Amino acid sequence: MDFTGALRGLRKSPGFTTAALITLSLGIGATSAIFSVVKAVLLTPLPYAAHDQRVMLWSKWVNTDKTWVSSQEVFDYRELAKTLTGVAFWQNTSQNLTESGEPARLTIGLVSANLFDVLGVRPVLGRALTDDDDRPTSAPVAVLGHGLWVSRLNTDPRIVGRGIMLNDVDVGVIEVMPEGFRLPTDFTADAAEPTELWRPFRLARANRSAHTLYAAAVLAPGQTPKTATAELQAITRRLTEQGEYHAEM
Repeated sequence: MDFTGALRGLRKSPGFTTAALITLSLGIGATSAIFSVVKAVLLTPLPYAAHDQRVMLWSKWVNTDKTWVSSQEVFDYRELAKTLTGVAFWQNTSQNLTESGEPARLTIGLVSANLFDVLGVRPVLGRALTDDDDRPTSAPVAVLGHGLWVSRLNTDPRIVGRGIMLNDVDVGVIEVMPEGFRLPTDFTADAAEPTELWRPFRLARANRSAHTLYAAAVLAPGQTPKTATAELQAITRRLTEQGEYHAEM
């Protein structure tokens, strides 16, 4: 199956809805990666509540089919978009876990505090992330993936409230996610090395020019990807007219 065929299949699946600025998958060329996308998304239900109302957001420029969003765009859409009830963002990094055995290099998602709410997922243990966790001055915390909890921490429920060592820093565990949970990009771009643990992004300040974030949102009642796309396009046109964007981009 080629990638175009995979996308046609995705549009028929009960997964993330696709649209011009609101779409699911990145351009992936390798055959093995395509197979991972098809297997994970077409054959396995996505682990999100009301998944047909949850969408991904992308930016589209004159000379770019699609790209990531900037942090300021996330805040613009949170404030101005009426077709969306929530907008969250994330970015991946790698950190070393030195806990319970040999050190392990983990793919870690740096997430906004509202991401799990936007995806409609609740922890099986512990408390959810809050806005306080997003503050740069707050104590470092982490959310464990279920697989990591089982494989490295012996499924110990007492891990919540205790610390683990990440990059030689003691980080408090506040929750464990349910079995099978993944970020949307763990089914596509990061299928080969999906995230196993999540930490607050702790954005220092918003930036409009650096398009480095993945973003997801929930459609407001009665809205569709088409209506949300139209509204986001109108918002960015107004911001361009106000000088927030350069028209040639």
